[in-house]
Amino acid sequence: MRVLRWLADYWYIPLLVVGGVLAWLWFRPRDPQATGAVERLQKELEAIRAARNTREMLIHKDEALVRAAVEQKYRAQIAALDEKKKAKVTALERDPVALAKYLERLTR
Repeated sequence: MRVLRWLADYWYIPLLVVGGVLAWLWFRPRDPQATGAVERLQKELEAIRAARNTREMLIHKDEALVRAAVEQKYRAQIAALDEKKKAKVTALERDPVALAKYLERLTR
């Protein structure tokens, strides 16, 4: 009974609390990973485009020429890699498409 009387007299206090919580839920800062997800998606799309372009080059040119073109395009990035990533690049030398995709991911 006392609670009902208090609510009848001070109804605006619970309303302000509920309104504040709803406003915070509505206007709170969005998840920072959501913007990171868009950037990661863009990065992956660029890697897929690089692989597609390399695959198209393989149709028209020799594999050794395509591999040399990919290595020349990413020469500065390859030089800046650490030993673990350089080992991965060396392992991918036989597959220019995978190499282009991997190096494009590293550069973005």
